[in-house]
Amino acid sequence: MSTKDFILIIVSRIVASIGMMLGTISMVYSVYCFFFSANPYRFILGGAGIVALLIGYGLYKFALKYIYDEWDHYRYFLSYLLSLILFNIILTRDRDYINGKYI
Repeated sequence: MSTKDFILIIVSRIVASIGMMLGTISMVYSVYCFFFSANPYRFILGGAGIVALLIGYGLYKFALKYIYDEWDHYRYFLSYLLSLILFNIILTRDRDYINGKYI
């Protein structure tokens, strides 16, 4: 993995986490404004929270789709890891089965 790929992964994760944090905070704020606030502008503030939620979601999708998509790099690794786990389960099962009974 080159340095450029590593930096792109870090930037992608930072932007995605900022988007998730903005979306989560704005969702909680919108629920507070709509249901618990006594402010006369609560519907406007709740609507602004929904807009911020959409912006946060857009940041999250942008980071994962356009900054750096590392799925191609890890797809073969994940399939290899899954095959090792399954192979280990089969070997462990057969090893514990001696003389027609499990140990």
